[in-house]
Amino acid sequence: MRGPGELPGIGVRLRTHAWPSLGRPRALLLHSLAAHGHWWDWVAPLLTERFDVLALDFRGHGDSEHAADGRYDFDDYVGDLRAALAALGGEPPMVIGHSMGGYIAARLAAHAPAAVAGVVITDILTACPHDFAQFARRQADRPAPAFASPQAAG
Repeated sequence: MRGPGELPGIGVRLRTHAWPSLGRPRALLLHSLAAHGHWWDWVAPLLTERFDVLALDFRGHGDSEHAADGRYDFDDYVGDLRAALAALGGEPPMVIGHSMGGYIAARLAAHAPAAVAGVVITDILTACPHDFAQFARRQADRPAPAFASPQAAG
């Protein structure tokens, strides 16, 4: 895995995690609510047989910045992805999302179909309760845990 990097979102910096396989089509991995890009650590290396793999931490998740304006709506996540994809350039990626990440991947494909080569979604809601965005904001606003070492976190 290549070290973490950063991409621009809409008013936030997004942390990325890469498992490079240069010369192959890109796969972009999107995590679930209250998670981070490292949730893909177990599967991303397997995907490098077919893809140049990149995962990101959504705004307010993992090591990405929190939104100064407090916005954590689905449209904001999709906007962040569009900004990140524009910064990456190249061919549109296969977007693979789990739970909230799958929902965001589907919205991205619905609103900007040319931005994706395809979408794989797993374990998503088939309806979005009205208060889900507020729940997502409360989750994102939680303080990040601090650990003395990687061993203490494990």
